Amino acid sequence: MILWRISNHATLDGRGGLYASGRWHTEGRPIVYLAENPAGALVEALVHLELDPARFPRSYRLLKAEAPEDLSVRTVAGAELPRNWISDQIATRTVGDEWLASKSAVLLRVPSVIVPETFNVLLNPEHAEAGRIQVLWHEEYPWAARLLRRCQCQVCSVAPIIGGGLPSVLRIGTLASRFWPLGLSPFASERL
Repeated sequence: MILWRISNHATLDGRGGLYASGRWHTEGRPIVYLAENPAGALVEALVHLELDPARFPRSYRLLKAEAPEDLSVRTVAGAELPRNWISDQIATRTVGDEWLASKSAVLLRVPSVIVPETFNVLLNPEHAEAGRIQVLWHEEYPWAARLLRRCQCQVCSVAPIIGGGLPSVLRIGTLASRFWPLGLSPFASERL
């Protein structure tokens, strides 16, 4: 299985999880968030950056890792999660924390909050099999200027847009669209 990640670190040690909580874990637990393809890694990186696109970190690396097919993998299907799992971080953190503590599998496939029809893959670096996952290569990530250009309309004014002609607007950290009723995000209860 090939896995992807975009971050400042070209390692799989999970030390970032020691300093901050994430969707699927609480602070103090080593964990590595990966994606099943480079596009998924890009989307996950974008929603967590709260920067002006002109100042995106040039130190970010695209990392390609290989996990042998015989490794232990657990998949969490959407049906196993509470109905409101996208807005309930306590529920998703509980799932992740229990998986980390149990060491029942080295990898946990979880639905992406951004695109729930796709999966992200979590790595428990403290699992006995973690050392079998190898970084194949990494390189500086070339942020695509077209992806990060600024929209010129009055509604978006400072928000970069995805591509050239899609109605969706990407504000770093939040997906928004002029077409969602009342300006509410489908991913959160807060007003955009």
